[in-house]
Amino acid sequence: MNKVYIRTYAYNAEKTLARAIESILNQTYSDFIYYLCDNGSTDGTRAIIQSYAERDSRIKPFYQNKNRNYSEAPECLLMPYNIKSDDYYCILDADDEYLPTFIEEMLAFMNENNLDIGVCGSNFLSTAENTQLIGRRIVNQNLLLEGTLFEEYFRYYHVFMRTTWGKLYKGFTLKNTVQDPSKPDSKCPVGYGGDTYNAMQSFNSAERVGLYAKPLHVYYVSLKSSSYIWNSLRVKADQLLHEAALEYLKPYGKISKENEEFLSHVYLNALKDTCDVLFHSVASAHIKIDALYEIFSCDYTKQLMIFETSGDFFKQREAFFSEILRWILSLEEVDDDQIEKYCMIGELLTAFLHFQEGWISFNKIKINYLLDRNDITEAEHQLGEMRTLLPKDEDILNLTARLDNLKIRAQSSTVTI
Repeated sequence: MNKVYIRTYAYNAEKTLARAIESILNQTYSDFIYYLCDNGSTDGTRAIIQSYAERDSRIKPFYQNKNRNYSEAPECLLMPYNIKSDDYYCILDADDEYLPTFIEEMLAFMNENNLDIGVCGSNFLSTAENTQLIGRRIVNQNLLLEGTLFEEYFRYYHVFMRTTWGKLYKGFTLKNTVQDPSKPDSKCPVGYGGDTYNAMQSFNSAERVGLYAKPLHVYYVSLKSSSYIWNSLRVKADQLLHEAALEYLKPYGKISKENEEFLSHVYLNALKDTCDVLFHSVASAHIKIDALYEIFSCDYTKQLMIFETSGDFFKQREAFFSEILRWILSLEEVDDDQIEKYCMIGELLTAFLHFQEGWISFNKIKINYLLDRNDITEAEHQLGEMRTLLPKDEDILNLTARLDNLKIRAQSSTVTI
């Protein structure tokens, strides 16, 4: 009989943890080991874990003194990579739950279809006082993936790779697939997106994956989730996940037009979510400009801007970039050390939106900034382009006069020396 290993990390989860634990203890399949870790909580989480561990020997309790300092309990951290290849593993967040037949049904589904990973559907419930169903992630009928079907059906199952929960993994799919994010050469996102990256790597190591057309997992939506709190590493995570998806499809040859457009849509939605969290955060305008600069200086974003598309995708992209530009234009002042970043973002957005007047304005601001810094070479280069475009523009003529005066002074200074 195969052993099932389950893991939950809990941080200040005293209001929801009992529900999660009970959903495991009430499973109709009983041969499991439950790794339950208090992640440095300051509420009653640790006492709840201690109480359940004393009552049920299948629970292995772990206690850390600091949140996310996983090195305090290495056995719990490394458990997925140390279980036997033919044993099973799943994860449950401390505020979610599995239906009682999750393990039993998923094992039967996996054994019947010789699967390495089994994926079930999820019901999404609000955490409001009157808990209600607000969404569902599920396939209409069972879907089995192997060989080129991983590429052919990529658009249909990609959303299930966004999370590590709602899945039963055979042990071997976890070994050597998850990189330590602390290593310099790691491509695993830190702070946000690690679950998606790890799930994708596990899928990549599996020969057969099955999606079960039944919701056996319950996800409680909470705006207190770390997904809704600004993290400066989030922008980089979006880029790493997009790159990982491209790498995931690489073994199947040239990416199809359908998957290329799909991934562009996924990346656009990631940027929209990231910017939504950013703009609703208490971060300063300085931090927000830095984040936007990181977004728009990325090649993936530039490729997204020039990607040929139409219909709803085009409208969504245009609406998103228009919203960003409105925020940029709403700034009454920008720190001197961010002028170039501000202008670069503005130039890209106005060019994409065919807003010529705005594009010209950002170029003038940048030239003025370069002249203030006595950057004669770059200012001359920028002015050369603008003079060709606007030979009689008064602002350009004034900026040209400023440049000429700086060049004269620079030559005088050289002669005097």
